[in-house]
Amino acid sequence: MPDIKPLGQELLDVVDDISVLIRKAPDKEAVKELVAQQMALRNQIAELIDASLDQASDEYREAAVGIQQASGAIRKSMSSIQDVVDTINCIARAVKLVGKLL
Repeated sequence: MPDIKPLGQELLDVVDDISVLIRKAPDKEAVKELVAQQMALRNQIAELIDASLDQASDEYREAAVGIQQASGAIRKSMSSIQDVVDTINCIARAVKLVGKLL
């Protein structure tokens, strides 16, 4: 029996792999189907995470705010390359906050 990777890592790997397939898809229909499957999987991942964490905890709220700030910084940096360093720092803070949930 092959070794089984933890489900969380396997799910993230599949989302990344679908992104690669999207870039290699032979036509728009294949892209459309792959994007739909990727979105469905992302929604399931979100549900699994939310179902397994105490959303009332201070750590959860801090991590959620950190991730929201990182997401905003990423979107902002896409239009201004000068903000990339600030975005990297914001992401690092968010990763640290999420790590406290473990």
